[in-house]
Amino acid sequence: MQEIPQQWYKDSGVIVGPILHITCSPKFQLSDPATITLPLSLQGNDEFAELSSGKVTVLGNTYEEIENESDQRAEWEEITSQLPRPADITNGVVTFQVTHFSR
Repeated sequence: MQEIPQQWYKDSGVIVGPILHITCSPKFQLSDPATITLPLSLQGNDEFAELSSGKVTVLGNTYEEIENESDQRAEWEEITSQLPRPADITNGVVTFQVTHFSR
């Protein structure tokens, strides 16, 4: 997991939780949705304990092969509407399910 500094978003009114990196083979397929549970902060404070699930946006990182290059370009894509059930925030912890992992 990677923490995103909240001061980067201080004046935007947006709260950005940590980024979770999952590495697996591209051939890996889930037989059932995977439940992911993340704290909104890795700092161990209760700053986000009062937040509700009203407006949670979940982003996934997709990779695009760049023609004639060995490089890849990563792009963030909102996947909130693709989740099997709505994301939930309780006591500063967000829980959601995914049906697959992106490369």
